[in-house]
Amino acid sequence: MRKIEQSAIRGGELAWIFKSFNPPKTANNWANEYVTEVGENTLVHSSTYLDVPRDWLGQPFIDKAEHLKEINPEAYEHEYGGVANGNGGMVFEYLRFETITDEQIKTFDRIYQGVDWGFYPDPYAFIRAYYNAAKETIYLIDENYVNKQQNAVTAQWIKDKGYTVKPRLEQAGADCEKISVIDEKIKSLSMIDERLEEAVIKTGAKLLILDPIQAYLGGGMDMNRANEARDMTKKLAALAEKYQCAIVLVGHMNKAAGNKAAYRGMGSIDFFAVARSVLLVGRVEGEENIRAVVQIKNNLAAFGHPKAFALSEDGFQWLGDYEITADEVLGGIAPKANKMEQAKRLLRELAETNNAMWSFGVVESFNILKHG
Repeated sequence: MRKIEQSAIRGGELAWIFKSFNPPKTANNWANEYVTEVGENTLVHSSTYLDVPRDWLGQPFIDKAEHLKEINPEAYEHEYGGVANGNGGMVFEYLRFETITDEQIKTFDRIYQGVDWGFYPDPYAFIRAYYNAAKETIYLIDENYVNKQQNAVTAQWIKDKGYTVKPRLEQAGADCEKISVIDEKIKSLSMIDERLEEAVIKTGAKLLILDPIQAYLGGGMDMNRANEARDMTKKLAALAEKYQCAIVLVGHMNKAAGNKAAYRGMGSIDFFAVARSVLLVGRVEGEENIRAVVQIKNNLAAFGHPKAFALSEDGFQWLGDYEITADEVLGGIAPKANKMEQAKRLLRELAETNNAMWSFGVVESFNILKHG
């Protein structure tokens, strides 16, 4: 910095020097220390996005800032507030140790697990995790990190833990004799794979579910390109029509908050366009274990009424009709309480506690809920 100044201001009786930078996160970084050591003829000015007109920045910028403020206040304080709030010594700054209970794990709607193969000196590593996209939080549930263990031993560890498919199917009461597997050791399965048609013919299946879409794209295919997505969906549509088999594609939502429901799915809009019916599934704000199902497209009949289900330690529980909109699901907005839902909740609470109540008492309790 000094050498640059020595060259830049050489010659003349007056020089103006402007320096602008975002403060590094580490408090003892040389740049942060530099602004505390300036001379008397230097003005230090600090400002953030809050000091300029909102129109200069645009709503998407504001939304990103507010989202980070909600999920990670410390990162927001540094990235948007310019506060040097780190010490530079932590590898994982947002790591938290806590007990993850079995009851909590049962509410995780999608658990991921994978293996990084190794023997020695690189270890074998198995990890089991859950990602909460809404909170941008990863839960590390279990791991096996070892050296010099044969595949048979590590595979048995996974089986003993019950992390394979079969124990979970048996626990759910499935008939495993009716389950077949498409071998993907040599070639991964894709939407346009002829093995899909062979499996439908062999099993006489009337329902084919591909979950998630991204796992069945095939090598080299880009789900964001309309022409490639259209080619895949056309072949699936032909398969459905030929064998009278319903096909369900399960996709994830992108992070483009504020967009219409049709544009919230990952990949090309063609996935949405080709479907006869599209269901949006998401968390109900303020209800940790309840998920809502809202139909956002239907080419075959009138739109269905939104439904809901609960995930608890007892497993899946269907709740039936639920008053919620697609915008409330997508925006993380708590649905407006309505009389029907309040009444259902009151009756469920009475049933769970085995409490008896006269009918006029139910009405009185409901009126209290309604009017406060």
